[in-house]
Parts: sequence; C-alpha cells; structure tokens
Amino acid sequence: MPEPNTAVSCQETTPRSCANIALFLLAAQLPDILTMRQLRILLLLGLGLGAITANSGPQPEAEIDKSNISVHRVRHGDMPIRLSPGGEITSLSPPEVSVTVPSGTTPSPQVGQKASIQVKPPDVMIGSVVDMDRATLLDSYKLMIRLKDPFPADATVGEKVGSLIEVGELKDVAYFERPAGARPNTEMPLFVLEPNGEFARRAMVRFGRQSGGLIQIVSGLSPDDLVIVTDTSKWNSYERLRLK
Repeated sequence: MPEPNTAVSCQETTPRSCANIALFLLAAQLPDILTMRQLRILLLLGLGLGAITANSGPQPEAEIDKSNISVHRVRHGDMPIRLSPGGEITSLSPPEVSVTVPSGTTPSPQVGQKASIQVKPPDVMIGSVVDMDRATLLDSYKLMIRLKDPFPADATVGEKVGSLIEVGELKDVAYFERPAGARPNTEMPLFVLEPNGEFARRAMVRFGRQSGGLIQIVSGLSPDDLVIVTDTSKWNSYERLRLK
C-alpha cells in the first residue's frame, strides 16, 4: 500500500476538519484488515471530537436588543447598611409597625434610626425606630417603628408589611443597585458597557455585603462603570455583547 501523505497541515482548517484529517491519516496507516465499519466509527468519533473542540471555550460575540436591558452606574462612597425585616401593623393611631430582627445583626439596630415601611407597593412611608424590646436580646430584637404620616384608610391592624431600617454605613466602597441573580459574598459574570456604548464586555464580579436593593462590589468593577443589571446569564459563554 502506498505511503500516505502525512504533510497535510491543520493550520488552515476548522477544528472539526483537522480532527477528521488526523483520523483519516491514522486509518490509512493501519493494516489492511481494517473494515469499513471500523473506519466509519473512527470518522464519527472525529466528527464528535471536532464539535467538542469547536464549541469549547468562550465565544467571541453575541447580539442583544438594548431596548430590553437596564443599566446601572457603579458608585463609590459610603453605602448605607439597611436591614429589611418583615413586620405587621400594630396600631393605626399612632401609626406603628412591629418588626423582628435576629440577634447578632451587625451593626445592631438602635432607637432613633431611620426606617421606611411599604404597605402597598410602590408607596413608601417614612418613620423611625422608637422602641426596642431587649427582653429577647439572646434570640432577636423586637423593634417598634412609628411613622410620620397616617396609614391608608384601608389599612388594618395585623396587616403584613415590609420595612427598611438604616443601621449604619460601609465607608469608602464601590456599590450599586443589585443586579438580577446577585447574592452577597458570591461571584458572577456581568457585562460592562464599553466607552462607545455599542458593545459590552464580560467581567467576573465579586460581591460583598447586600443592603436592601444595594450590593457592595469587592472586585471586577470600577466606579462609574455602566453595568447591565438585567439577567444576561444565557450569554455567559460570550466575551462581548453587541448592543443593537
């Protein structure tokens, strides 16, 4: 049998074609007893190998409709630390709400801290912590929040509400409004707008503490970066997004 030409180069072929060439050359050098069925198996293996090779690793670019995304700017400064315990209305006049915060919360809640209540979204009512039950200190804090304005006419005692209580600040940090899917003390890929606004590059971002709708940025983003906060997880295998 004539010697096969083994000088064929893969440099100008696709990964799949390269894999097929290599297997063909291998088959050509095997003994004549190689059956056609065995040769077909080798070629099918080559197709699978080529597909794996071609699809592995990050893809260069994808397109996304910019009308379907939200973008937030990274801020730098003192991030307010807000607790978000649930509670219930305990009095209509004066307008008061009782909430429970687990013990060990840091910074700990204190009388006089600013608070806000949401009875019927999106309306927010402003108030402050006026009392704190320390009898349950080993288990939890029971806080009483008094509001500046009366409840809506249809509010009832025992009605469940959400709250935000400002208990402190994280000094000199980068932070922004929490993206979809972001969790405190975790990492996730996000896309950052490039200066021309036509593309967004992928960045691996490490988060720190969450505070209500805000989250601290430990690494991966810089102040004034414009970041896509809409869920982009289906494009995580791409290095860049083209905004169309």
